Amino acid sequence: MESITNITIDPEKEFKKALGIEIASLRARNKLTRKELASKSGLHIQFIHDVEHGRRNVSVVTLAKIAHSLNTTASDLLSDKELEPLT
Repeated sequence: MESITNITIDPEKEFKKALGIEIASLRARNKLTRKELASKSGLHIQFIHDVEHGRRNVSVVTLAKIAHSLNTTASDLLSDKELEPLT
């Protein structure tokens, strides 16, 4: 079996994944479907899906809309995430 070497981790991708997991977790704790979260935040259900899977960048305004719909703040959504300096 060959060993894998030189694995590159993309910090931006990992950050988006971690944020998506946090949003999905809070949505579940709030007993909301993606459709309900989309409706409450004024966003499209596919966008919510993509965010939860780390496939989309989220603007500050959009993050605030999602956070408000989840009864939290954007800063709370971001508080536990580590983001390496992006160069």
